[in-house]
Amino acid sequence: MRMWLFTPEGFYSVVTAEEFGHELQVRARSGADLDRLREKHFPELGDSVRIPGRDYPVRAYTTRADLALCMMRIAEAIDYSNFKSVVSARQGYDRAHVYGAVWADCLKIETEEGAR
Repeated sequence: MRMWLFTPEGFYSVVTAEEFGHELQVRARSGADLDRLREKHFPELGDSVRIPGRDYPVRAYTTRADLALCMMRIAEAIDYSNFKSVVSARQGYDRAHVYGAVWADCLKIETEEGAR
């Protein structure tokens, strides 16, 4: 199972990490994203590890319990009414544009089953 997490601090993919001897790995395409997550919400997150040639070249390891604490902190820190605007303010227009493209692609979900 995989979870994508888009926050004002960055984009992450969370998956199991048994192959590396850990419960979970938080993967990113940008080491700076992991650094911001660690600084703002997730001090328990392990050190960043670079694995060249992988889909997400930067990752850090954690436990389910620590990830749950992080998710609680993220929820408690929501202080905005427009996600794309806060991403633009905190990370810049280019990152907000990337997130906007994901948002636009997700509009297709509304027509999949008649937008029940």
